[in-house]
Formats: sequence, C-alpha cells, structure tokens
Amino acid sequence: MGTPGHMNHPFDVGWVNTGEDLRDFFLDVADLLQAKPASIKWDGINVSFKLVTDREGRKAFRMDRGTSDPKSVIGMTSQDAYEKWPPGHGMPPAIEKLLTIFNEALPKIEPELKALGMWDDSTKFFNTEYMGEGGSNVIQYGKNILAIHGVNQFYEKKAQPHRIRKRIGMDRPGLERPIDPESMKPTKAVSTEIDYDENTLNSLIENVKPIAEKYDFNLVGDTPTENAAPIDYETVLDTEFPIYLTRDDVQTHSIREWLQDAKNPRGQTVTTKEGRTPGALSKEIYIAVLNKTPLIDLLVSQEDVEWAINGAIFYHATKELGNAVKRSLKVSEEINSILGWDPKLDDVVNHEGVILRDPKFGEKPVKITGEFILEGLISAHGTAGRQELAQQAGTDIQIEKPKLALLAGGFKPPHKGHLEMVKFYNQQVGPSGKVIILMGSGGGEPRTINGRAITAQDSMDIWDIYLRNEPSIQWPSGRIEFQNVEGVGPIAPIVDYVRDQAPEDQIILLGAGEKDEERWPKIMVNPRNNPRNIELETTPAPNIADDNGNPLSARIMRQAVENGDIETFKSYIPESSLDFAEKIFTTLGGGTIEKPQEEPQEEPQEQLQEDRPLPLGIFLGLVEECINEANTERSSFDAVQHQANLGSIGHAKWNDQAAEDAIYDNDDHEGRMKHVAEGDEEELEEASSMAAGDVAGHVAGAWGKDFTNENEKEARKSHTLEEEELVENIVNYLNNGVGVL
Repeated sequence: MGTPGHMNHPFDVGWVNTGEDLRDFFLDVADLLQAKPASIKWDGINVSFKLVTDREGRKAFRMDRGTSDPKSVIGMTSQDAYEKWPPGHGMPPAIEKLLTIFNEALPKIEPELKALGMWDDSTKFFNTEYMGEGGSNVIQYGKNILAIHGVNQFYEKKAQPHRIRKRIGMDRPGLERPIDPESMKPTKAVSTEIDYDENTLNSLIENVKPIAEKYDFNLVGDTPTENAAPIDYETVLDTEFPIYLTRDDVQTHSIREWLQDAKNPRGQTVTTKEGRTPGALSKEIYIAVLNKTPLIDLLVSQEDVEWAINGAIFYHATKELGNAVKRSLKVSEEINSILGWDPKLDDVVNHEGVILRDPKFGEKPVKITGEFILEGLISAHGTAGRQELAQQAGTDIQIEKPKLALLAGGFKPPHKGHLEMVKFYNQQVGPSGKVIILMGSGGGEPRTINGRAITAQDSMDIWDIYLRNEPSIQWPSGRIEFQNVEGVGPIAPIVDYVRDQAPEDQIILLGAGEKDEERWPKIMVNPRNNPRNIELETTPAPNIADDNGNPLSARIMRQAVENGDIETFKSYIPESSLDFAEKIFTTLGGGTIEKPQEEPQEEPQEQLQEDRPLPLGIFLGLVEECINEANTERSSFDAVQHQANLGSIGHAKWNDQAAEDAIYDNDDHEGRMKHVAEGDEEELEEASSMAAGDVAGHVAGAWGKDFTNENEKEARKSHTLEEEELVENIVNYLNNGVGVL
C-alpha cells in the first residue's frame, strides 16, 4: 500500500455501485479530460519524506515509511536506512540521494515550505516516487527520476500495546481518522492527499532542480498528459466477454450487456471449495475467469458464483475502458523535452496509467491503469513482465499468484540448517516469488561468544558467505531479502508483516520446520493476526539434524567456538562453504582457535531440577509478564510519544539522542524473564516471547480476555491471580509437575 495509502480504482469510488454507474464514470472521465489533463502514474519506489525539527530548532528532511516504528515516526536518516536494509537493497541509496538533494536545497525553499504548511508540521509529507536509471520496477525509464506527486498528511494512529511495551512502536500524530462510509469504522488509510497551492509546489521544484541535476537526477512534479485522440468507448462496450459456469455452459455477452445488470460486489467475499475466501472483486477471481475456470467447480454456492460474475465484470470493464482512455492520451511535449523520453514512452499506453483528481470522484485521486490493473501478479523479476501479461490477458492464460516466504529468527550465528530452509523456500516460491528473512535478536538476552555479543552484521556477513557459495541460489538478487528486526523475537515480526504489509494478491508462506508445522495455523487463526484475510500457507521445511541425530542449534555453534572445538563447528557449516569455516570460526572467537577443553562435569541435581522442559519457560514468562504489567509504571518512552503527539498541532520536536535514550535505555522487564529449559535457547525464547505478548491476542487466550485494549492494565489487574496463589502454583509445578499457571 505504501505511505500515501491506497489509490482508488474506478470501482472504488463511493457512488459507483452498478455497472451503469461504472459506465457513467468513464463518460465523466472523457468530459474531465477536455477541461484539464490527467497526470502520469509512475512505476517506481515510494520514498515519501517530511521536514522535522530538533530541540535546538534545526531543520532536516527525513524519510517516513508510515509505520509505527519509532524511527519512522521520528523520521529516518540515510544511516537509519542503511541499518534497516541489507547491503545491495535498493532503498538505502534512493533515500540517501533524495535526502542529500533536499537537505542541500533547504535554505532555498523555506518560503515554499512555509506556504505549504510543512515548515512546522511533520505530519505533512511529500508523496514522492523514485525511479532509478533502468527502472525500479517494470518500466525502463533510462533516467534517474524523482517525481513529487503532491502533499499528503498522515492520519493519527495508536501503536499496538505490545509494540509500545517492546519499544518498537509509538503513537503517530496526524489528522483525526474519518469514518469509512462502507464499514462505518475509522478508515485504515495511512494518509490522505490534502489541498495545496500547485504554483507553490512547482516553485519549490524549480528551486531544487539545479541541485538534483548536480546529482544526476531529474526532478519533476505533477506530470501532465495531452489528448491525442477521441476516446473510443463504443468499440470496447461492444466487445464480447465469456464467463464459464461449467465446461459446457458458457455465458457470453458484450461488456455493454453485462454492465446493464451488474452490481458492484465491493467488500463481498466468496468461498472456494478449498476453503479460501477471496474478494469477489479481486484479481484472483478475475484471473480465474480469464483462464476459463468453471465457476461452479471453483466456488461453494450459487450465491458465490453470482458475486464472482459481478466482480469479474467490474474488473474486465474497468481494464478495457481504462485501455481506451490511455490510448487517447500522450505525454506532454514539455515533459518529453525535459526528460528526453524513449519514443515508446511518449505513448501513455506504455506507462502504468494516469491519475485523475476531481471532486466528483471523491477526496482521493483515482488511477486508471488499463492492463496494469493486473500489476503484482507477475513482477519484473519473474518469468515474464507485466507487459507480456497485458498482451495475454483475455486469452487462455494460466497465471498463479506469486508467493512470498517469511522466515524469522536470531541467526546468531546462521548454520547449515538455516541455509537449507532458505533453499527450500526459495524453491517453493519459484522464479516469480521472493524470500524475506527477518533477522531479530533471537530472544531477550544477547547471544554472546566469550562475552562478546554477536551482532546483526556478524550474522549478515556469514549469510553472505553461505549465499555466495551456494550454487542453487543466485546472490545477490531481488529474490532474497533481509530485514533487520533487532529487539524482537521471531514471532511478532511475521505477524506484523502479515497484518500490515503483506500484499493481498500474493500467497504468504510462513516458514517453519516439521516439528513446528502446527504453530502458525494456531497463531494465525486469530482474525486479529490476519485482519485482511491474506492467503497463507504453512509448508514445513524438512528438519536437518546434526551428526548425532539431534536438531541443529546455534547454541551448540557458540559453545563450539568457546571450547575451541573446530570439528563440531565445521559440522554446522554448509558443505558449499566449508572452505570458509575456519575464517568464520576465528572471527566469531576473537581471532584464535583454542584447543578443545575437557568435557564439562555433570551438573548437580539442583541445576537439573531448574532446567525444566519448554512449557515451564512459557508459563513463567506469562506469569512474570502479568505481574510486571500490573506493577510497572510507563517508562520514559512516553516522553517520545509526547513529543510525537505534539506534531498533530504543528510543533513536533525531536532529538536523536533523547529519543534513542528513551527507546533503548528503559529497563526491560521482559528481559528479566527466567529461561529455565535445557535445549535450544532460541526455541525457548520464541515460545516465551509469544506467551509474553509478542503476538497480540495470545496472552488473552490464556485468560479468556482481550488485554490489548486501552484498559489493558486494569484488565490484567482484575484477572491476575493473587501473588501468593501464583507462587504456590509455581512451587507445585516445580516439585510435582502439576499446577495451574
């Protein structure tokens, strides 16, 4: 969705409720284009940015991704970007160039920023697209381009309590969220485009252009189109569109005839015989119809079939009528002269689409994309680009939804079992898919070797060795991506990604080993963890054992380094990277290879009594979480929340060191959680962090009550057992293995 939020298609416009309404919408488009031009919709990376002010009154531009991450709310620097994304990722260089250009231009554009209301209000931002030379997505522009679409403002948003507790989320100031007329609930949009003076924005762009050119970038604003020919709707409306009910029952009518009785199935879901519930108005259903899939064989009920027919009609008519609009337009001569387009890009058909703004279409801009309405089904990194898909649309094409696999863990350090999981899921997602590896802390306590903590960069350096030497993986490439989520366990990042970021038109594979196959279905069955009903799969990766038949453990690797046991350490290194085993070993151990130490003596019985199986770790984590939540005052992190909230009245101030101190120096009560299970520490802390609140709703499951609301502390107090009873139950469990925790 991106920072600016979702841009409406024609069928998203509030008054487009019937097929006749959709036809009238496009007739209105024809009239509008006679009065004012449309704007080119670019095919790039969104790099929206804002102006922030520190406590000394210094101004600087920062990037904002629209999330509740404190660094995003406060504003990301170039350094933050390089720390967030791994080497080779396209975002950090884009952010660095953008911020360098605009911070250098800042003294020249102060009057325009004040006139746009952005000088003292960091809730407003420039909606900006970045296109690197050669193209950032599908279209190859041949230029470095920064395009400022307009000025947006964030809606206020409360961070989830569990993210605030872990200091990985904070409240976002902004406009009060309006009520969505369809759902009658506050809108889920991240931001909205606001009114601004176009001449002022154009003046700002002209003042920045010379600096952008110095860095080999072309800076443009709203990019207008020109009318090249009349719009030919009639030919489109008379085109026949077949829909297969069964193999032998094919309903064929013209688009005009279909629209006469069609109803917009906006918000309606259908149920497939596999148990999935896609939207009736979705790419999945539309592609099924294009593929001549018999709807009666695909869906559960006749009502589902009727809704699916309506959805396919709306998608098809929007695509074909949109193509007619694009064929009638060309890029303005002014833009051609500035950018020196490739001749094929003079034709709007070869662009992603156009953007229309008019009060009749609502507050949001509307995009008309034609064939590009199918965007996301096949990316430029897949087996075919969207241009090829556009040529095939309407024929007997077989297009599967792309897959994205999510793997999370500490990887302190990564071993051959981790690499095997990456190889497995890289194969599962196929050439058009992607694997995202979320590298966290691995638990509450730092993972150390000889007292030195293993850093995210250490892990990344080892991953780089593994991937470069693995013949079945092309690295670096866009198919495998790393994201740093330090400070959290492996459960919360995946749940957060599914809840907030996962593309709705992709299948998300949740990474797990065979022994954890049932974990994700239990977590994701909670609708709060998948509110958008993203299609999820859990295909477990085969478990890899060590030479003794035991599960591989990063803890064993760390112990091997500390004991100078190079042979055990080598058994954890992928065969393709064995030549680098000693280099990794000595680096992790501080540069020396020591002789193996004597076998440690057996631990006393008292110690073994403490090292209980996994469930005790989970329960103790839950108990301590409940006690601490009831008794712990809000930390100095509230100071950062307060500063961010000031931004809603135009006086937001930030201070890097103060923010960092507030976020990271607070006592971590969850870090005091007892970990008493023998075995793989990473596995214990995954389970403990989940029980302790990393996953919204699962603490609630233990008590039968939702604790993630505004009255969380009071709810916990009223449902928590008396402290004496807790102690008694813990003692009973330790002594007898029984008790209610």
